[in-house]
Amino acid sequence: LPIHPPAVAYAIAVFHDGVRITGFVGVKMLWCSMSAAACAFTFLACAANMRRRIAVIATLLLTLSFAQYVLATSLNNETPYVMLLTMIVWLTQRALALPTRWTIITLGIAHGFAMLLRAEHPLLLAMFLLWMLIAPPPTHPQSHSPDIAPGSHHRLRVRAPSRACFLSIASIAFIALLICLPWTIHATLATKRFNTLEVKPIAFNLAPITWTTSA
Repeated sequence: LPIHPPAVAYAIAVFHDGVRITGFVGVKMLWCSMSAAACAFTFLACAANMRRRIAVIATLLLTLSFAQYVLATSLNNETPYVMLLTMIVWLTQRALALPTRWTIITLGIAHGFAMLLRAEHPLLLAMFLLWMLIAPPPTHPQSHSPDIAPGSHHRLRVRAPSRACFLSIASIAFIALLICLPWTIHATLATKRFNTLEVKPIAFNLAPITWTTSA
């Protein structure tokens, strides 16, 4: 499992050259796009099993949330994590209704990146997998109701056989852990190497930042 999730640090490192030239505007626009995507996934997740009116209200509550749009303009773990979390809820519903290969693979990848964003996500991963294991078959909404989201009438509400369900759960967990494996190995080796180093004074004069007296 990931030690000190590195996803945002890696993202900032990737965009480092562009940030030095143009500032953080482009990266902040990317974060705002992920925040907007979280609102879209919220609508899809709610519209899958509830009335469209409820989905619109839930989406508006997230869209107008003070914390949501404040976080969207700062570089943090929360904005991409909320996007992944809402996507995971939506994909889990799809996997319960009709577990296709690509849904399971995408769900495993989403869980893997979520664990690289938040150290506590493995607990939520376990809860999602338990939900897939014990959840009752979803009910079929009345397709003739005018308040049902478009496209909801074609969803199959048939629970997958137990063997297929276990295979799907195992595949999601395997893909998620596989994505975290390189960072886990790297962090473990780095921790071990750090614990065996001899303590030496830090040469602050070699840092690229000018250290003033006040600093």
